[in-house]
Amino acid sequence: MTLQQLRSIHEVVRHGMNISAAARALNNTPPNVSRYIRMLEDELAVRMFQRAGGKLTGLTLEGAAIMEMVGDVLNGVDGVQRLAQGMRHAAAGVLTIGSADMCASSALSPLIARFKQDYPDVLVNVLRGSSQEMSRLVAEGGIDFALVTEHITRNGDLVSLPYACHELSVVTAQRHQLHDGAGLSLETLAEYPLATYVTGHAGRVSVDAAFAAAGVVPDIAYASNDADFFKSIIRGTNVVGVLCGGAYDAALDGDLVVHDAAGLFAPVTAYVCLRRDSLMRRYGYGFIEMLAPHLSYGRVLRALSLRDMAQVAELLGPPPPAATRRAVANVMQLPCLKSAAPAGDVHFACRSIAT
Repeated sequence: MTLQQLRSIHEVVRHGMNISAAARALNNTPPNVSRYIRMLEDELAVRMFQRAGGKLTGLTLEGAAIMEMVGDVLNGVDGVQRLAQGMRHAAAGVLTIGSADMCASSALSPLIARFKQDYPDVLVNVLRGSSQEMSRLVAEGGIDFALVTEHITRNGDLVSLPYACHELSVVTAQRHQLHDGAGLSLETLAEYPLATYVTGHAGRVSVDAAFAAAGVVPDIAYASNDADFFKSIIRGTNVVGVLCGGAYDAALDGDLVVHDAAGLFAPVTAYVCLRRDSLMRRYGYGFIEMLAPHLSYGRVLRALSLRDMAQVAELLGPPPPAATRRAVANVMQLPCLKSAAPAGDVHFACRSIAT
């Protein structure tokens, strides 16, 4: 029995008994895949597949039982390969991160400063865009992992691991009528022009759901995923922003006031999105653990080996409250970390590829 044989039957089942499709996925030929299947059946003395007219039509009862174990074996092998890859050249290289999470985007600079202390020879690239664009890049292998606010379930090659839960906040100018936050309600907010996320963003889903449930029609005058745009609109106007509190920087945004809106809007869960077959080096998992300590190296590897997302959810559970507080705290630490770091000590590239 060989891994080649096990991978062949696994891909055939995954592709609906289509040997040609399985061969393409394995970068092999249909005759070879058929041969591997026959060799395995002969070795086990078990007929695994039902056949009609020379074509595979389904699994036998024996084949179905064997396939349950084959999946576990291949997941274990993939885990060993990821572990070995992560151990090689773990102190130098390139780490490419995608970010569709505005709170995380604000927090990345201080996290990278900490990361560079442990891995000075790793170049960190950061790409910003939508959750859909970032998840596509992860699936294509263009980036190592992405921080998104959408639970990616439509692509079986990807795993979404919850790492933080962001509360939405109401942001106003200092001299706004709501500056003291007294009597803050959905009805009150609806009296002012609002600035919040674009349609489809998890934050916007939370905002729309809250107003709809209350039977209140808001005046959403501005929609964007750019925190700086929000703040430029809010300054000196009666516009009210509804966005992630972590987008606020006390050192730079002293002319703005942030009001806790936890009771008005549902929090937004943020996820780390990775490929199941990720061969990311060890320092990549180290960065994830810095971002969210509950996502330890061992737990992430275990989560990647699980095909059932219910099992992943059971393994990880919801993000601990500390993870949410830490995400905001990282943003608040940004000015002091920048001033404390020696000139040129933090090197990373950042660009936006989607809006």
